[in-house]
Amino acid sequence: MLLLSKYAQQSVDIKFKDIEAILQRTGHMYTKKNIRYSETEVLRIVGFKLNEPSIFMLVEYFIDVIPFITTDSLYSTCLLLTDFVYIYHQELYDRLQNQKTGYKICTYSEKLELLDVEYDKTTTAAAVVVTAFYILNSTDKTNEELCLYLSTLCDKSIDDLLTISTVLISIINSISSGS
Repeated sequence: MLLLSKYAQQSVDIKFKDIEAILQRTGHMYTKKNIRYSETEVLRIVGFKLNEPSIFMLVEYFIDVIPFITTDSLYSTCLLLTDFVYIYHQELYDRLQNQKTGYKICTYSEKLELLDVEYDKTTTAAAVVVTAFYILNSTDKTNEELCLYLSTLCDKSIDDLLTISTVLISIINSISSGS
């Protein structure tokens, strides 16, 4: 099921209870063991070479599933922010690390422990959508509802999303002011 969700360009892992619901809908034609075997067989055939979804693919997914009216300007803003995240990747994560550690110099392994976000594309993509909503002047109530929805969807705290969003905005502001 996880394999299927990757190829359907969905970033959210299918939980155990979701598999149970799928099995029920199919009249228990398949077992969990059948599903695991089939997925393992597909992985073996492709040599375990699956592409991870990109941040942009995840952003598109979030735009598709959020229960808010989306516009072309939201999509365009998210596209620009996604490019921005790729271009300013190192500065983004350095600033996130500094916020977490108080500017302490860390080894690479310490960085990885402190910044699980660095390899968490789902959280970064959700933060991009939150930032785009903020930039497009949506209401505080809408922003709060969006943060709550996306944090639940990607199983992260609202604070994680807001922290990344705040850092993104601070980098944008520092670039636009020429600092």
